Amino acid sequence: MSRDIDLGNPAVHPDEDEFNRWPFSRALADRVVALGSTEGAPVVGLYGKWGYGKSSVLNFIKHHLEQEHAGKVVLFEFNPWFFTSQEELLAAFFAGLAARLEQSLGSVGGDVGGLLKKYSGLFGLIPVVGSGASKLAEQLGNEL
Repeated sequence: MSRDIDLGNPAVHPDEDEFNRWPFSRALADRVVALGSTEGAPVVGLYGKWGYGKSSVLNFIKHHLEQEHAGKVVLFEFNPWFFTSQEELLAAFFAGLAARLEQSLGSVGGDVGGLLKKYSGLFGLIPVVGSGASKLAEQLGNEL
């Protein structure tokens, strides 16, 4: 191992797994894919103190999804900590999601911008951020 192991340097590849997180990460990735999306998109929370390996687990999950399930999932990484306002966060999220879906799905995905616009009213059902998300999705749909 040539990787400098410290709290601020998460493992990226399973070969770097010094703490046996790879089996858990692989099993969790497989389980998420098995859930499918017919009942809605699965949401998984990963909790732990700083330095406990959350980033390493996420890196291992991403690696496994890309290697073993690339045809079944679309990975979209988003870090909300980069944004100072709700509007910036929503704009970046929906723009990034639309771009990633169009990139991944290509002609099969159709017009993601049109879909965002078509279903933008549904975002109004989300408490607090819903009306802003609804307006933003409609605007993004117009621009894409």
